[in-house]
Amino acid sequence: MKKVGLLNSVLVLIALCLTFNLKAQQLPNVDFIKALLYSHPEQFQTLLSSPEQYKIQIFYTRIDRDSSNKIKLTTYSFQPDQYYYYPASLVKLPASLMSLEKINQLAIEGLSEYNQMWFDTTCSCSRIQKKGSNGLYPAMADHLKRILLTSDNESYNHLYDWLGSEYLTDTLRRKGYKSAFIISRYDPECGGNEQLCTNGVVFTDSTGRRIFQSPAHVGVKTYAHPKGTVRVGYAYLNAANKKVYQPKDFSRTNFITLEQMHQILIGMVLPETVPAAGRFRITEQQRSFLMHYMGMYPRESDIQEYQNPKIYFDGFKKYLLYGGQKNIPTQDSIRIYNIVGQAYGFSSDVAYIVDYKNKVEFFLSATIYTNQDGIINDGRYEYNSVAMPFFKNIGTLIYQYELMRKRNSSIPLKFY
Repeated sequence: MKKVGLLNSVLVLIALCLTFNLKAQQLPNVDFIKALLYSHPEQFQTLLSSPEQYKIQIFYTRIDRDSSNKIKLTTYSFQPDQYYYYPASLVKLPASLMSLEKINQLAIEGLSEYNQMWFDTTCSCSRIQKKGSNGLYPAMADHLKRILLTSDNESYNHLYDWLGSEYLTDTLRRKGYKSAFIISRYDPECGGNEQLCTNGVVFTDSTGRRIFQSPAHVGVKTYAHPKGTVRVGYAYLNAANKKVYQPKDFSRTNFITLEQMHQILIGMVLPETVPAAGRFRITEQQRSFLMHYMGMYPRESDIQEYQNPKIYFDGFKKYLLYGGQKNIPTQDSIRIYNIVGQAYGFSSDVAYIVDYKNKVEFFLSATIYTNQDGIINDGRYEYNSVAMPFFKNIGTLIYQYELMRKRNSSIPLKFY
């Protein structure tokens, strides 16, 4: 007990230094975020006192640019990979990057992300495609917009058909993201071996002329979950809405560690800071396209259905700093380029946050589990009462720290 008391005293002391002394910037990585959290017990004490219950992980990367714009990154973490988390829609970001990369690797004249994509119905997991108001099938670029703006599942499922589990998982692992385990669509009617089958895709120009065709494919590889057997909760509701009194098995669900998702975003925003083998082979124009829609609010897009502020409000997928609020103090000088995931009580946000006015930029990723009754699929998760305040508070805390921190006058690129 004496050791615990001493540790808490040290953490409080460090926290006070962080709050009031701007020179306290060289603390060990393991203590930095923890000290910040302890400096605000009114916001974080309940969460810190029950680490197993909330399963929090945080990664914060500080960006320093010298006079020649050379970048130095310093990453701090809190409880890295200490607890299982379900990434949910976070995997849509690497899927988006690899969809463009695959187009580029084919190097077929006339083939691009702006061609129409038409999918056949070979697999049992097939859905009737809808044409747009222009009478054309959506292009890959249209699917990417919907994924980045509102985390659209249907658009992700089409990218999954284009890539398949083997391409997704193997390519990410070759790039160094060894925890990658992307084996499924997000469709409740598809499961098991159905996920191994991917529908064929045809790319055509605006006149319907066929440019490229990729046949349907049935994967032969199966992968073990990086965490082994993963079970969460004490009970769950099955497909028949019946309660099963045992933990839900997550061993056949998509996975990638939060740390590696954090690194993927860094590699996308600042490709020069990661090893060449870990980069995604996309053009600068494609990177700007992705960044543009990641940082955009749904209402700023040209998609008509996203103009409904009651559904697609500004904070719709902005957890960090804004807490997913419907009414946020929108400032054009602040942009959050991010991807979020939320399902089964797990909420996550991986973000690059920029304040162009005050020349502040940093990476921040966080996850939290909020399921007080321990029942999966009952729809009773404390997203609004616990998770969103947590994201708002940690985002604000890091942002305020960054505002105080000394930096040079370099301004990052704008993507909107």
